[in-house]
Amino acid sequence: MANNNNPSGDPKTVFFTAVANGQDINAFYDIGDKLGSGAFSVVKRAKDRSTGEEVAVKVIDKGRIRIALMERELAILQKVRHQNVLPFYGAFEDKKNVFLVMELAKGGELFDQLIDRGSYSEEDASVIIKQVLLGVQYLHSVGVAHRDLKLENILCKSHDARTFHVYIADFGLSRIFEEEEIGQMFTQVGSLEYCAPEILKGVPYEKEVDVWSVGVVTYTLLTGCFPFFSATKSNVELVNKITTCSYNWNGFPDVSNRARDFVAKLLMIDPKARMTSEQALNHPWIKGEQSRSKLSNSYQNLLQFRKKDVQ
Repeated sequence: MANNNNPSGDPKTVFFTAVANGQDINAFYDIGDKLGSGAFSVVKRAKDRSTGEEVAVKVIDKGRIRIALMERELAILQKVRHQNVLPFYGAFEDKKNVFLVMELAKGGELFDQLIDRGSYSEEDASVIIKQVLLGVQYLHSVGVAHRDLKLENILCKSHDARTFHVYIADFGLSRIFEEEEIGQMFTQVGSLEYCAPEILKGVPYEKEVDVWSVGVVTYTLLTGCFPFFSATKSNVELVNKITTCSYNWNGFPDVSNRARDFVAKLLMIDPKARMTSEQALNHPWIKGEQSRSKLSNSYQNLLQFRKKDVQ
């Protein structure tokens, strides 16, 4: 594999060793069916020919994305190693594509696993968010801002119905930052419903955008709905609601005050007023003070969400 021939860890070297050495990914992996797709890539199931291990392979079309962006994603994947970050195994390249080999998260997207369970509690939501926060805390500690945290990018390691082990995935929009370069990120990226106000305002922003996104994910787990939405599907209205932080808990009486307080301290317009990932991990709702009752409204709303997607 490409990374095994690159002890220096230089991402530029990795991208071109596979071609230079004539290594063909098909000699190492039997690539199978499609698992999902994005704007510039397709994720496929594959099997290691020597061990039989199933993996996921992200196939990136070099003709549709800038080489610099691929190099940045690979540099980040090589840099990060954490129990709540999807494990990366190596890279290959041919004339048309770059192939990123990763662990196959057999539990699939968190969204789907929650629905398949039939019900879940506030306690379950807290367990999930704690792991996401641990992943975010780690990423920030090694100088990585994810910039696209959303339900679709939270994967489950297995289908174990007794517990959750989640991974943060998809670093295609991520950015390596240095503390001395604070405020140097300004590109408008990410999914609109999860974007922090400062991103939408077009001003320089920092890693706190990830914490805002965790707040959106938490609210969505607790209610089955986005905190910010437009009934008329107007992006102008949606942006206005996000930049003014206009959301409420109407219709969700079963969500505890602890959970509401947790979300409120993440969804702060001023990024400096938001809890950091470290502070969030010490919030009472994360440390075990949450309701064990089933979030029936949330489950039913997520179910409707899935039906709309299918239609």
